[in-house]
Amino acid sequence: MYRAPRTLAAIAIALVCLRCTPAPAPGAGAAECARLRDDVKRAQKKLTDVTEAAPAADAALDAVADHTQALGKTAGEVARDFATTTPQRHDVKEAADGVRMLGELAAGRLEALAKSLRALAGAATRLDKLEAAANDAAEGLGPEAAKAVGCQKATGGAGCAALVEALDAASQPGGVPLDVAGAARASRAKAAAFDELGRAVDALTPPPPLRPAQTDLARRAKAAAEAYRSLASAFDELGPLQERMVMERQAAQEAVTRLSAELGAAERLCGPPASASASGSSAGSASPAPGSAAAPSAPGSAAR
Repeated sequence: MYRAPRTLAAIAIALVCLRCTPAPAPGAGAAECARLRDDVKRAQKKLTDVTEAAPAADAALDAVADHTQALGKTAGEVARDFATTTPQRHDVKEAADGVRMLGELAAGRLEALAKSLRALAGAATRLDKLEAAANDAAEGLGPEAAKAVGCQKATGGAGCAALVEALDAASQPGGVPLDVAGAARASRAKAAAFDELGRAVDALTPPPPLRPAQTDLARRAKAAAEAYRSLASAFDELGPLQERMVMERQAAQEAVTRLSAELGAAERLCGPPASASASGSSAGSASPAPGSAAAPSAPGSAAR
């Protein structure tokens, strides 16, 4: 759902060509190799700097979204930097093209993830307000409210038994939901309980002095029912946003990890600089084989 088959196919072809291209003759395209190494180092530093600025694990979603967007912007800059290179050596060109394509892929996926994180942050903020409003609306709608309408006891008058039962049911805390869908169901159950309370209040026939209290209690019960229905709808909206965010986070992590690996492969393509190799040989120490350097750590953890 969140993959781009044509782009990934082009990347795969580029990587295969990179592996199957014959090794260049010693000294061929030394300037292009030097530029490739410099470009890779700059790209790795950009990505590392942004990754190390990641917010704390318990940071607000808005902060995570800001960091994710910054990482996506950096991946896009890396892609544009490598798009400006025009090497003549086939393997260097393929390496630059591979970084460019993966940089564009990572930038797009990180931008999508940042938007989902912002949407999720907005939904969570609305949810907090609706939850507070529902709790406030339910305040005082327990068994103690029966006294105001002349039902101190279940046997106090016509309809009092149903009222006391409805007040008791509406004031029950219920179980702790295990997920968003469960929270939505629990909120609807509370709304239904307050609907039943409203009907029980309307069925009362209190004496005239208590009728204003009856009207007020009925109004509060209906307001609580509406508040919990709104809360249930907010939970319904939150579920798909969470699912989308999880999928986009996985896709973004994969893209950033692949970009980091491609940068490592490009860095090792031409081997170490000639001056470094000569220095290592004159000192009598074995030079590291091309490709033996450890690949840079993937900055994909910033999208978690």
